[in-house]
Amino acid sequence: MSRIIRYSVMILIIIIADQYSKYLVVENIKYGENITVIDGILNLNHVRNYGAAFGIGSSWSNPKVAKTPEEKGQIYKLLILRILPVLACLLPVFLVWRERNKGTLLLLAYSLIIAGASGNLIDRFRLNYVIDFLDFHIKNKHFESFNIADSSISIAAGLLIL
Repeated sequence: MSRIIRYSVMILIIIIADQYSKYLVVENIKYGENITVIDGILNLNHVRNYGAAFGIGSSWSNPKVAKTPEEKGQIYKLLILRILPVLACLLPVFLVWRERNKGTLLLLAYSLIIAGASGNLIDRFRLNYVIDFLDFHIKNKHFESFNIADSSISIAAGLLIL
C-alpha cells in the first residue's frame, strides 16, 4: 500500500472518530451538562465553540453574544472561521503530495492537521459551531474544552516542532 493511501486512511479514521465522538456527545450529554469521568482530572461536557481554537472570538459568530448587527455580520468571521480553516486543510494536502517521498514524521504531522481541520470544518459548516467535550483540569488549572480534531492538530504541532 502506498504511503499516500496509508495516510489517507489514517485521515479518514480520525475524521470518523471525531465526528462519531461528537455524535455520541450530542446524543448522550445535554448541552451544558458536565459528567465527571476521573474526579479532579477529566470531565465530559457538551460545549458549543462558536469561535476559533480554544474559544477565541466566540462572540464573533454566536448570535446570542453578538450585540449589534455589525458584530453579527463582520467579514472577519467569514475569513477566520471558514476561509482560513479551508486553507489550513488545503495547504497540508499540497505539502503531503510534495513531500510524499520524504520523512515520515513530516507526512504524519501534515496528515494530522488535515484530519483535525477537516473534522472541525465539518462542524463549522454543518452547525456554525464546533462541538467540544473533553474537559481536563488539574487542581485549579483548567484547560479549554476540546475534541479529537483539536487533539490531532495539537499532536501535529508537536511533531512539527520536533
